[in-house]
Amino acid sequence: MRRTLWITVLAAVLILPSIPLAAAPLEVGLGTLRLGGNLQTVYGYSQTGKWSFAAKRVRLILNGDLPEQRLKYLIQLEALASPALLDARIQAAGYLPKTDLMLGRFIPSFSLYMPRSTAALDMINYPVVLTKYAMWRQMGVQTTTKLQSLELSIGVFNGYPANNYADNGRGKDLLLSVAAKPAGFLQILGYSWLGNSVQKDIQDTLKNRYGGGFSIEQKLGQSMHLTIRSEAIAGQDRLPSSGGLVKSGGYYAHLGLRLHSKFETLVRWDKFDTERSDDGTAWLTLGANYYLSGTNAMIYANYIRKKMEQPGALQNDEFAVQVQLAF
Repeated sequence: MRRTLWITVLAAVLILPSIPLAAAPLEVGLGTLRLGGNLQTVYGYSQTGKWSFAAKRVRLILNGDLPEQRLKYLIQLEALASPALLDARIQAAGYLPKTDLMLGRFIPSFSLYMPRSTAALDMINYPVVLTKYAMWRQMGVQTTTKLQSLELSIGVFNGYPANNYADNGRGKDLLLSVAAKPAGFLQILGYSWLGNSVQKDIQDTLKNRYGGGFSIEQKLGQSMHLTIRSEAIAGQDRLPSSGGLVKSGGYYAHLGLRLHSKFETLVRWDKFDTERSDDGTAWLTLGANYYLSGTNAMIYANYIRKKMEQPGALQNDEFAVQVQLAF
């Protein structure tokens, strides 16, 4: 198996640099159209499983703008999902002072990671706390106002469950997010999600999230780059059966050091827990990235050390290599 793994990595190193990654916009009936995509294939091992190949993402992205560049659109499709439609978003710029308006289905501006393209993720997996709280793609509307070093986002969405298409709740979920850049290398972010979840189309239950964090990205030389990132999020969930309120919370701390323009080492500590005493989760992820052509063509390698507080929980450490081609 080790031999097969190294053959896979070597093939990616030899083949991916030869693939052209740049393409000019396509002219259409009105405005412009640009085609893009993201292909990710993972080869990994789990202690409770075995070595296996898996296609993680196979995406096609269409985006462009109409005349005067005041109206933009984005459509994203995923071949591995059903339904295949992920995003269908219209963005209006310049109609309100310093404010963009987004309408449709898209990822709200919640946390440092959720608005980020999957092609720009620095590790194979999202931080654990985001997988616990993220509402992912939602139908709704969001405004983003940019004032020098301050950015304010306000949104109204259908809400949970995650990746919701339909408006099947009695209320709406509200997003508030504020990001500040007091310095060019520093971003500070705070946000809240005030919402609910539909239980069997009968009862709405409380689902509130509050969080914040910071990101530091600083060049240390011509080819060296330092990334420090951390967020903490707290949640409130009301149980539909008993009406009790469950509080939970988590955080992550991320450190990345690019020693060379082609190579980066990373480490991330994840922690998530609820009020219960036996359901905590802690992950230590060690990573290495090799950039063949920036984030357009790259190879990830992650080792994940998992610690579970649940009695009798199986040890399930993972090692994975992911090849990415984004165009």
